[in-house]
Amino acid sequence: MKNFFVLLLATMTIGLFWGPQAFAAEKKVYKIKWAHVLAPSEPTHVVAVETAKRIQERTHGAVEIEVYPSSQLGKQIDVFQQIKLGAPIIAHIEPSWAADLGPYDLGAVQGPFLIKNYDEYQKLVNSDFVAQQNQKIVDMAGLRIITWNWYFGPRHIISDRGFKSPADLSALKIRCPSSPTWVETFKVLGASPVTIPWGEVYTGLSHGVVEAAEAPLSTLYGSKLYEVKKVITLTGHFKAITGQVINEKFMKSMPEEFQKIISEEIISGGEKMSAMTVNGQQEFMDKLKASGVTFVEPDLEAYQAVAKGFYTQELHPKWSPDMWDKLQQAIHY
Repeated sequence: MKNFFVLLLATMTIGLFWGPQAFAAEKKVYKIKWAHVLAPSEPTHVVAVETAKRIQERTHGAVEIEVYPSSQLGKQIDVFQQIKLGAPIIAHIEPSWAADLGPYDLGAVQGPFLIKNYDEYQKLVNSDFVAQQNQKIVDMAGLRIITWNWYFGPRHIISDRGFKSPADLSALKIRCPSSPTWVETFKVLGASPVTIPWGEVYTGLSHGVVEAAEAPLSTLYGSKLYEVKKVITLTGHFKAITGQVINEKFMKSMPEEFQKIISEEIISGGEKMSAMTVNGQQEFMDKLKASGVTFVEPDLEAYQAVAKGFYTQELHPKWSPDMWDKLQQAIHY
């Protein structure tokens, strides 16, 4: 009996001194912010919120993710800077932004009139070529691309008139993000790109700061740009490749199981969002038509011919040689 009470006392003592600490360590909570520039009504935000909830459930509350739409955490470039400094943030990213971090070849992945459809998109983002660029981002900037599979579909131009051919874009003040890929593309096409943050586009169109903007149909609708401009030219100049990025050191600070869950769920979210994009093109066209928008079918062959000038070594001296051929190999392997 004496041995029993000694054992009981020892067990209680261990529980008293070690139990709470062990429990606290086990219940450490990783709080993460997820930033993007789009409206809460857009598929990106809806899916991100669902994804954050699934991550929290699968980690039994150990990973809490709060989604911040509409540039609430600041402009994209400011958010990326925070992530580089180690902030626990997941952010929407595009290849052209990532290319600025050092792997310059990645900028070509988002070039104009490169891919025709979602199948080609999948081949490109899952290619060895893109995987090599992702590793360079880790090595050069300390950032991990979780995935590139958040497909936004083709981007089109909205204005108060249509643009049947590239010649019609001459000197047009069109809003672009401050990304070399966008700026150079529209210069090649003959326009005059103006770089303003997405959050200022509605006001910029209203006040004449810019005459046109470009985005996927879902974004044109979700941002209500149809309230100020009523003509969309279906150029499909970019097939919007986007993904999610996080600080590599912060990601590695979490247990491997949590890293795996975060990656799995964000990739799964990208698949869902991409399916919504592919299946929702006609729906958004119908919604925009119902809002008074008219659509213009351009001469795509003329656009494609002019856009080929984007892929030259002269325009992109930091790219590897024969970039167009490398991209075609990645898409059609």
